[in-house]
Amino acid sequence: VPGYPGSEGNGGPATHARLRQPTGIAVDPAVRELYVVESFNHAVRLVDLANNTISTLAGVLGSYGRSGYGIPPTLEQFNSPEGAYIDQETRQLYVADTGNHIIRRIDLRSGIMTTVAGVLGSAGRLGDGGPATSAQLVSPRGLAVDGLARKLYVADTNNHAIRMVDLATGLLSTVAGVLGSSGFLGDDVSAKVGLLHFPYSVEVDRVASRLYIAEPYNHLVRQVDLASGTLSTIAGIPASAGFSGDGGPATSGQLYFPWDVALDPPARQLYIADAGNHAVRMVDLVTGVLTTVAGGPRPAPGSSAEQVSEPARAVLLYHPAGVAVDPRARRLYVADRGNHVARTVNLATYAISTAVGTLGAFGSIGDGGPGVFAKLHSPRGVALDPTGQLFVADTSNHVVRHFDPVTGTVRTIAGMNCPISYGPDHPIEIPGRYMWPVVPAAVDWGYPAEGNCSGNESAGEALSTQLRFPDGVAVDPVAQHLYIADTRNHVVRRVDLGENATGIATVAGVLASPGLAGDGAQAVSAQLNFPSGVAVDVQGRRLYIADAGNHAVRLVNLSSGKISTVAGTLGIRGYVGDVGPATSARLDQPSGLALDAGNQKLYVADTNNHVVRALDLASGVMSRLAGVPRSGGQSGDGDPGLAARLYFPAALAVAPAARQLFVADNWNHAVRLVDLATGLITVVAGLLGSNGLKGDWGAADLAQLHSPRGVAVDENGRRLYIADASNHAVRLAVLSNDVRERGYP
Repeated sequence: VPGYPGSEGNGGPATHARLRQPTGIAVDPAVRELYVVESFNHAVRLVDLANNTISTLAGVLGSYGRSGYGIPPTLEQFNSPEGAYIDQETRQLYVADTGNHIIRRIDLRSGIMTTVAGVLGSAGRLGDGGPATSAQLVSPRGLAVDGLARKLYVADTNNHAIRMVDLATGLLSTVAGVLGSSGFLGDDVSAKVGLLHFPYSVEVDRVASRLYIAEPYNHLVRQVDLASGTLSTIAGIPASAGFSGDGGPATSGQLYFPWDVALDPPARQLYIADAGNHAVRMVDLVTGVLTTVAGGPRPAPGSSAEQVSEPARAVLLYHPAGVAVDPRARRLYVADRGNHVARTVNLATYAISTAVGTLGAFGSIGDGGPGVFAKLHSPRGVALDPTGQLFVADTSNHVVRHFDPVTGTVRTIAGMNCPISYGPDHPIEIPGRYMWPVVPAAVDWGYPAEGNCSGNESAGEALSTQLRFPDGVAVDPVAQHLYIADTRNHVVRRVDLGENATGIATVAGVLASPGLAGDGAQAVSAQLNFPSGVAVDVQGRRLYIADAGNHAVRLVNLSSGKISTVAGTLGIRGYVGDVGPATSARLDQPSGLALDAGNQKLYVADTNNHVVRALDLASGVMSRLAGVPRSGGQSGDGDPGLAARLYFPAALAVAPAARQLFVADNWNHAVRLVDLATGLITVVAGLLGSNGLKGDWGAADLAQLHSPRGVAVDENGRRLYIADASNHAVRLAVLSNDVRERGYP
């Protein structure tokens, strides 16, 4: 099955493991251990640098939560941890459990994990002067420990402050910033009066008695003189993002969203993860001069092939989020977040190599090779033809792939894998897909920005055509055509699947022209608005389109080429129309369709209404099949579908012979089955309401999925393919006699 959803790699070579957006990184030179915080996998990994093996130190890979205390660290759950810091004197690792608003401490000798600051799951700003474990933090990210003074410094990011825990007394205080107030009041002011703006990281300099603070939104690195209590700037120009200043004073150079800082005490050098510039910069604390030591801004940032001897400046980093220094070995470690690896830079030669992970693990590679070694990026639509051939919309790679289950190989059949720009300002909402909130959201990835991947002409070579976030796919095995909802190009495409065929054509919509005009006219002159799902009636020569942005289902007569609306009211969202004419109904961003041609039923995933609806094609009447209108939730397993709660259902598939409808229940992280004979609903894959990545080779209903976006099933309901979007994989559940069997054949 295509996709490599994130091999843990535990016990194996660190360079063969898969990381998922590593953010925090720490190194203990004395014992040659590297600690990597995987924010999106909710875990801390340990790399033995002596033998190059990796293991999970704490957290449950791919599963977030608020688990209780007194259990082994590998059973504890984090929630998007961001930073880590090692106290070498005591062999204790501190972890910023960002989403849980607490700081954890792992005793590396005993293996015991405790909370040292914050209240689990409680965000706020109370508690200065009292016990740190009774105080409140808000999304803390960065940490630093002064082992001799027994003080822990916390970048309390969303409180816009640096807090300090006295490890001897357990009391908490604020040392920089004003709790709850953000901004910039200038330099050489009292640290307790001067404002910070979402500080991401903090580092302590025992020798100079200073703190260094990465302040990404002001594009600065600040310093606090702990003796005088004065706050000033050490690198960057306030509110001026850019890349300049190498070879000159650091305070005259430009940074762009500096994420992390790390000190090399013997060399008196401060390293900066300059995330927005895709670079690591260095400030010489003696001379004040700024230089770039790795990476640098690129028009289209991304991963690059590398050689161990390659100068670090020539390598493309991708939003580096963490830095750590091993002064003994003269090594700099970089959490190369967007490339899903940890890098190491030899500070003597400036050669760079990958220390942990597989470079660009979420990239689009693998054509011609085994499907399990291919790499997908947020796959959505999946479709099967009668012979079992699988087609996958590899959405964020802007291509459609073909998986042959006989040979196990994968190849690209449409699209160019054109570059993506990751927007610095805000995530773009794609209809029917709801992004995770990111606070703050200035520099993140996985959220496509406008302006890249513009489509070409509507007819031509499939592999020379630029798709934009393709979503639903459907196969016409008789005509040997594949239909693609080319969502952000606002068109539906048709690819010729015949032997040696390479053609592609637009069958509905006007390229890059969203709108709702055109009913009654030729479909290629009509407008669509974020088409998300497609279904084809082979015998009736009809193509159905989930026109999500228009809140309607459109029909293209493939014989005449004309388009019409069969469900919903064009351009008007809402919920109206149970057991009434479909053309008078109101839908809200329908994203998925499934056709039961033999029974003349079209099923619609009415995503924002949290329901599945059924359209009787003979009478034109629409009714509700599953879900409670406008009420998302996760109840009802084993109950009638009409009483169950769905949560943004995204895609559908019908097994006509078995009289079963499968629902990708997106925000419930599960696939549910509606028995079309009895109306009852059950979970067949995933744990309802629990996201993660586990369960391969086990029972499908005990496995974890993460935001499934597509489903395809064979005629008899035996083999169910799932586009496990946020795990970047397509997974297979083998179902037999209503018993969920092992996840792979």
